[in-house]
Amino acid sequence: MNIRLPLALTLLALLLFTLVGCGNSAPATLAVIPIYTDATELKPGESAVADTLVENMKQNQALTGQLGVNATIEQKAFTMPAGATWDDVKKFYDENLTSSGWSSNSMISNVMAQTNAANDQFQLANWQKNKQNLSVIMIADPTNEGAKMLIVSLASA
Repeated sequence: MNIRLPLALTLLALLLFTLVGCGNSAPATLAVIPIYTDATELKPGESAVADTLVENMKQNQALTGQLGVNATIEQKAFTMPAGATWDDVKKFYDENLTSSGWSSNSMISNVMAQTNAANDQFQLANWQKNKQNLSVIMIADPTNEGAKMLIVSLASA
């Protein structure tokens, strides 16, 4: 596997930790976040990407524990159905998350939209709700040319 993918995922985890919003309602978990239709979860022990995400979560737990910070990151990866486009994925999450009280930060969204337009190999969107930050990333599958993967990352403070 290309070493840039694990590095990018680790940097993303640290970025998400710093972007967590503010508020007071009970936090969501990935168990209640909708997953794109027909996406198939990658399992740790069967996927290097899933293994990397588990390691990200362990490193975050160790770091926040050392700092005395009560923050968590949950991450999961999925294979995408053939023909899934970023526009479809973004629309799915915009509709499902907005109806559940999540919102986008317009400044961050504008920067991401410009970046996404220039790179079809890595596309990212972000929503906030209370003290949580949800990022959805669609990337080219490094092990299967032409296939896409979805990474869902939920940072909570």
